[in-house]
Amino acid sequence: MVIHETARAVRVEDNTLSRAGRGISILADKSQPPEDIWVENNRVRDIRNLPEGNGQGIRVAGARNVKVVGNTVEGCASYALMLAADSVAISGLDVRDNTVRGGSSALLLRLGEARYRPGLVLQRNHYALG
Repeated sequence: MVIHETARAVRVEDNTLSRAGRGISILADKSQPPEDIWVENNRVRDIRNLPEGNGQGIRVAGARNVKVVGNTVEGCASYALMLAADSVAISGLDVRDNTVRGGSSALLLRLGEARYRPGLVLQRNHYALG
């Protein structure tokens, strides 16, 4: 599932995504990022690296005011959570109360440099291998 440029006030809630090339991706260039995005209580599992360069469970790569709350992400070919790791600033990123389990990969969380995630809230997430 891709939420892309100029998207506003989008709520992604209570879904199951599995056996796909990506889970939930919030993507944008620097000029018109998505804004006010809420990702809550989703189950993302068995995400594959197809096509090459995908495989993330929840990826936030350019947005404003994004909440990622209460999701379960497991069995991803790449990072379960990939946050602000694409050299694009994300303001208002709040990631809490998620459960993240590794699959064949031990890649649970990738954070971009601090300058790309000002004010990040990363709290009460649970991480486990296997």
